[in-house]
Amino acid sequence: MVSQVLFGEHVEILKKDLNHNFVFIKNLFDEYEGWCYQGMLAIVSENHLDQLMAGRKYITRDIVSILKAGDGVSKLYLGAGSTLYPSDNNTITIFGIEYKIPETVLQVPVRSIRENVMASAKKFINVPYLWGGRSSFGTDCSGFVQNIYKQAGIPLPRDARQQALCGETVSSPEYMLPGDLMFFHNNEGEITHTGVYAGNNIIIHASGRVRADIVDHNGISGDKEGVYSHKLLLIKRILGNI
Repeated sequence: MVSQVLFGEHVEILKKDLNHNFVFIKNLFDEYEGWCYQGMLAIVSENHLDQLMAGRKYITRDIVSILKAGDGVSKLYLGAGSTLYPSDNNTITIFGIEYKIPETVLQVPVRSIRENVMASAKKFINVPYLWGGRSSFGTDCSGFVQNIYKQAGIPLPRDARQQALCGETVSSPEYMLPGDLMFFHNNEGEITHTGVYAGNNIIIHASGRVRADIVDHNGISGDKEGVYSHKLLLIKRILGNI
């Protein structure tokens, strides 16, 4: 698996494997491409897509949001970072079943963007690591960063090396603010890891699971004193000085 498409994101079908019901798609959220089973997608017209994009939309922020259907039986379980396009009565219809969107999803937090990013990051603690994952059911390091920023309304590229090109460079760790992104490299100098600074020399990142670890100007401290699991290369500020 190279990546995931989250619920409510739009994709463009680039080609089809008619023999195996797979399609090669581009996720319009982050331009990432890959194969996907066609049964996981719902085909919409351009007019319908335009209507969705012009209307209200909400991004789920809880690790799991549960939407209940009017039949009293069906439920829809959505991970954090899913996108919902509600009707006038705050419902969505999936395969003919109407689901009510909970008030917790419809209520936009009255916090700064930086506070929203950090609140989302902390909710992800202990979410399992999944290569190519970008959801609260399993995520890799850059998928985690992309998701928590998406929840705050800020789109970021998919991979760590792409994310490192965004924002402004922070010259020294002493100037870091919560929400700044930290990037780490291998012995060849290639960016291989990222995480979000949480303040007080703590980084939240996905390594084995989403976890909070000690970080300094050298990198992320490992389980042994004086040993670093990841070596710091670069710090970027996406949110400005807000």
